[in-house]
Amino acid sequence: MTSAEKLRVLAKIAAELEREKVEWALGGSAMLYLRGIVEAFHDFDLMVFEADAQKAAQVLDRLGMRQQSAPCAKYRTAMFREYRIDGVDVDMIAGFAIAAEDGGLHDCSLKKESAREARMLEGVRIPLDSAEAWERYYRLMGREAKAETIRAARAEDGKI
Repeated sequence: MTSAEKLRVLAKIAAELEREKVEWALGGSAMLYLRGIVEAFHDFDLMVFEADAQKAAQVLDRLGMRQQSAPCAKYRTAMFREYRIDGVDVDMIAGFAIAAEDGGLHDCSLKKESAREARMLEGVRIPLDSAEAWERYYRLMGREAKAETIRAARAEDGKI
């Protein structure tokens, strides 16, 4: 499936989330793609405020098939659900937290101030989570190459 086809699916999801007044932002590689930082992405990471988690899950339940997900000790997320919507993998994440190797539990949940920027797709607003925040998240996950890609882009004028 092409990136353009995947983005049409994202616009469909975003329109439904907007209709239901769910507060969310796109994170992960797709967010980096829309910012021009990476050239490809595989899935969508929908960061949702905990207060809207149930409402978001209901929207996604209507749009696609919920997938089974195995718990991972590294993540202590309040609600994590995986979906397959029109052939695209979609993760819904509310109350994101990472248990890091340093023994700390790091709050990585969506913040109001980090979802200020947006892109328009097919007439629908796609709020973007903070690239700076995701640089930190990727480091906490041990994904140094991805974090370094964001750091380099942030160092360039006009990228983020």
